[in-house]
Amino acid sequence: MNERGRGTGFLLRVTAAALLGFACLWPAPLTAQTTTGAIAGRVVDPQNLALEGAIVRVSSPSLQGVRTTTTSATGDYLVPLLPPGVYSVAVEFTALQRHTSTASIASGRTSQVNVTLDVAPIAEQVSVGGTFTEVFTGTSQAATTFPQSLLAALPTNRTLDAALLLSPSVHPTGPFGAPSIAGAMSFESVFLVDGVVVNDTIRGQPLALYIEDAVQETTVFTGGISAEYGRFAGGAANLITRSGGNRFSGSFRDTLVNDRWRALTPFAGDTRTDNVISTPEFTLGGPVLRDRLWFFTAGRSTNVEVGRTALTVPYTFTDTVHRYEGKVTYSVAAGHSVSGTYVGIRQSTENIAFSTAIDIRSLYDRQIPQSLFSLTYHGILSPRFSIEGRLGSRRMAIENEGARTRDLIEGTLLVDRARNRRYWSPTFCGICDSDKRYNDDVFVKASYLATGRGSGSHELVAGYDTFNDIRSYNNHQSGSDYRILGTTAIIQGSSVYPVFIGDGSTIIQQNPIEQPTRGTDFRVHSLFANDTWRLDNHWTFNVGVRWDKNSGRDAADQTVSTSSTWSPRLGVAWDPRGTGNWVVTGSVSRYVGALANVVADVSSPAGRSTAYQWEYRGPSINNVAGAPLTTSDAAIRQVFNWFDANGGRNRPFISADVPGVSTQIPGSLRSPNAMEYIAGVSRAFGARGAIRFDVTRRAFRDFYFSRVGTGTGIVSDAFGRRYDLSLIENTDSLERRYAALTVAGTYRPLRGLEAGGNYTLSHTRGNFEGEDTTGPIATNVLAYPEYKAASWSSPEGDLAVDQRHRANVWALYQTPVGGLSIGLVERIGSGVPYGAVGLVDARPFVVSPGYVTPQGGNSQRYYYTARDAFRAETSYRTDASVNYIYPITLASHQLNLFTQVQILNVFNTFAIVNPASIDLGVLDPVLAAARFQRFDPFTTTPVEGVNWARSPTFGQPFAASAYNIGRTFSMSFGVRF
Repeated sequence: MNERGRGTGFLLRVTAAALLGFACLWPAPLTAQTTTGAIAGRVVDPQNLALEGAIVRVSSPSLQGVRTTTTSATGDYLVPLLPPGVYSVAVEFTALQRHTSTASIASGRTSQVNVTLDVAPIAEQVSVGGTFTEVFTGTSQAATTFPQSLLAALPTNRTLDAALLLSPSVHPTGPFGAPSIAGAMSFESVFLVDGVVVNDTIRGQPLALYIEDAVQETTVFTGGISAEYGRFAGGAANLITRSGGNRFSGSFRDTLVNDRWRALTPFAGDTRTDNVISTPEFTLGGPVLRDRLWFFTAGRSTNVEVGRTALTVPYTFTDTVHRYEGKVTYSVAAGHSVSGTYVGIRQSTENIAFSTAIDIRSLYDRQIPQSLFSLTYHGILSPRFSIEGRLGSRRMAIENEGARTRDLIEGTLLVDRARNRRYWSPTFCGICDSDKRYNDDVFVKASYLATGRGSGSHELVAGYDTFNDIRSYNNHQSGSDYRILGTTAIIQGSSVYPVFIGDGSTIIQQNPIEQPTRGTDFRVHSLFANDTWRLDNHWTFNVGVRWDKNSGRDAADQTVSTSSTWSPRLGVAWDPRGTGNWVVTGSVSRYVGALANVVADVSSPAGRSTAYQWEYRGPSINNVAGAPLTTSDAAIRQVFNWFDANGGRNRPFISADVPGVSTQIPGSLRSPNAMEYIAGVSRAFGARGAIRFDVTRRAFRDFYFSRVGTGTGIVSDAFGRRYDLSLIENTDSLERRYAALTVAGTYRPLRGLEAGGNYTLSHTRGNFEGEDTTGPIATNVLAYPEYKAASWSSPEGDLAVDQRHRANVWALYQTPVGGLSIGLVERIGSGVPYGAVGLVDARPFVVSPGYVTPQGGNSQRYYYTARDAFRAETSYRTDASVNYIYPITLASHQLNLFTQVQILNVFNTFAIVNPASIDLGVLDPVLAAARFQRFDPFTTTPVEGVNWARSPTFGQPFAASAYNIGRTFSMSFGVRF
């Protein structure tokens, strides 16, 4: 592995980063990157005159000791670096009545507690925020905080995904249901656990490096995000775990599920296994030294068994995961604390498939060890000045993934090109190398409260952030390093027979590793500054800027990016009455993503597989109706016998992608980014609730694309073989736009009933998807431009993540029966679009301008219908939970026994929602030359039935995963103390 970023060099960079961060004292408000919140406000007398020197004391079970500060000449105060929790705020001033109020603090949130001290002894209790879902109102930042106590009481799985899917502007429409935030690609958001990035290195999805019962809250940010936060073009989610306290507390929970407790979907091949799965969890925390040293630990273990089918053959998918966590919080001195967290995972999976399995042989077993480590320092240096620093590290390795043999026959992967499905041998090589995916992060920040008469108060923040994304892997694509892309396949019962046609529609592909990896080093250096300026009770401004500097080196130690980008963040909030009831907001922001590891490393010759393709021109196999069928092993042997007898690897290839030769990154690759414009209005209803409306527009820029044209040139490899040069660059020639109206709110209509919800009306449109099931991609829609037209190769329309309507409504009702509560969640989501996409060979209709492989060898993609000609179905789902708590008092301690029953999809409604499990097969002159007439794609509009046809099962499910989940029961029980 590349040792940059580790060892002595890493320690030197950590030290330099810390020194630079403490030197950059241009102060920014608490936002998503931080794990803490703050309380701020203004203290005045009965005549609304500012009180200088008023004493403010803040205390909470979440805080070690009591924080004390005094107000400035303008009456303003700030108490920063507060762990999330419920706080008591006491304000005192000579000869005036002491005031006490409560405030609920969320990570990345500054709660305003403005106080008017009375002369008369009037007791007063003011509630700010609350323990229920908090929709950020009165600020240009669009975010929602979900306390874990709420997610545990509602019918959810209590994960980070549960909070994401209950948030506005979040759509589970990316590959494999990954979340797309505000129209971005699913890998373009950032996810944190205690401030440490937990995105997977390849697909950018959040890893579950936490124990559910150890979570305190999750905040999801979807717009107007401050400059403190970066490396994203979508949104962010920050999950905070619990700490110990001054009293011992803990819990034990066991959750029981059984595949038999799930209703079968309408898919005929859906099956279930009958096995009760137990998932025990525990937490334990408390003091070692009161107000000085706390500990917290947690653990979770599960063994999931799910019935699945490959064609008509049932099999059991097994996933065994053991998680454990430890945290220590130490108060070094008053206002100074250090905390350290470690989370470990040991995971073993059996019978997994890289993509939807169509045969049992495609399945394999793997192991995935993971860990997370963070060390955080918080320091209050004065009533106005504080600092924060954090070291974070995430580790993951994927071991034994793929084929268990290097044999040419047994280890060669087969692909059905008509269905785009794989079979016979697993993808990747399970006996070659482990896939190591790491990241390291150093974050330092300084905060300062500046006040002046007539100029309001300024919460100033500045800091430095450096992040390194590391991958070390020799990416073998199959056990033998070969795959055969068959014309189609014949499926009979549980058997798959390849159809290899000798007309060039079957392709032999080899993917050798020419040079071992040295490990990637995609580092980003960031500086940020932000000013939250509270001019008066009517106007608040957020003015910030972020500078991100890439320092990217690929797995061959080649520099691929030194680009830098400025990201302005401007926001305003206008409170016309100065009461906080009505607030009008607006923001303009630029968000810059991190470099996609798999794209920025594409020109490296190290660790990446070369792709050589040859046309199969031998005898056709399994193409005669009624004839005896040849099995896959015999068909593979026949193809390679012909290949070896006719020149083998010395045959002229139809295409080649040789990392570092045929694919290069010229100059410096830039990070994709998005411009966002939001206008909104919010209304607070005292302590009972709030509602917020936002109109959002986003435009995405600097997409990754592969450019091959007459001007890019021709290169040769060490053997003298010539290639058309492909350049990976950024472009604004493609389109991706997002527009949305969101409504989010919470309300407490009566005692014991709390409700919330959101609705998102959105539209994501363009001509660039930017990702597939393998992760981020550099599109080739602009490559070989002479052989395609945008109208049929990349038409504009609704993109695959577009979900026009999405609504979530939830309620939690505490019944008059003591300890009994009921939770309900209603989810509505409209269907996502898809089209009929096939192939066309444009070479007969174009005079080659001198390419080595005209058209790139492969046939061109052709949209035989509009991009969004069809849509999946709208889904309606009602989930319910019944909770019961029974208190038991033992001496001076109270135990709470609890149980919960969850019913997902109460009314057992079904809809076809997942296009990835729908047959989208298209037959055309490339895949069925004898059946369909060839046509000129530049002058002729193809006719269905003459030039192409949808498969007989087009639009129909081929797996149970095409449907939403059927009615499912689960239960949990345990004890808290």
